[in-house]
Amino acid sequence: MVPPALRGPSRRAAWNRARVRRSVAALLVGVAGAVAFTAFRPEPPPEGVPVLVAAHDLPTGTRLTSEDVRVATWPADVSPPRTAASVGAVVGEVVNAPVAAGGPLPRLRLRTTALLRALPDGDVAVHVPLRDPAIRRFLQPGDRVDALSAAGGDTVAGGLLVLATGSGNGSPPAAAPGGAAATVATEGGVLVAATPQQASSLAATIAEDGPGAGVVLSILSRG
Repeated sequence: MVPPALRGPSRRAAWNRARVRRSVAALLVGVAGAVAFTAFRPEPPPEGVPVLVAAHDLPTGTRLTSEDVRVATWPADVSPPRTAASVGAVVGEVVNAPVAAGGPLPRLRLRTTALLRALPDGDVAVHVPLRDPAIRRFLQPGDRVDALSAAGGDTVAGGLLVLATGSGNGSPPAAAPGGAAATVATEGGVLVAATPQQASSLAATIAEDGPGAGVVLSILSRG
């Protein structure tokens, strides 16, 4: 029903009808603008979780730099693998299996280099087989030991820094100095830091003593 103020040929009724038309037109323009804005508004970014992925194909043995990795967003329902939280956390790590471009970098694909970072400048890591592996139960990473020939008892190398000790029972090796987990197998022996000259002496003694002879470690005072 049309209100009385809008009916009739009078000038006031015509003015009222014109005012209503302008109001309705303005309302329609506003509604059209809102619809257009909604239609062309960019979609909100998808919710997800950050995942560290390879920036390009990474062959086995690649030592990672900041150019090799990037952070991607994966849908949370994809259950992405557990990766490091940032690019900087993996710089310097070594890839132990090929990773395709865009592929995730879970921890199992990385070999930590923290153990080798514990080496004093100029030293090398040497695996020393032991005549009596039971001594490993009394060793801790960071201990200092002398290596003695199991055959003659002579000191082959002195003041060696213990980097890792094997458990001998299938469990992971003990931690390297600094708290990083050692990722090397030390079955039947221990991993020590030695100078190149000491490493040569150890190798020569082990070879001379023959398989199964190995060396004996003498633990130096921790005081």
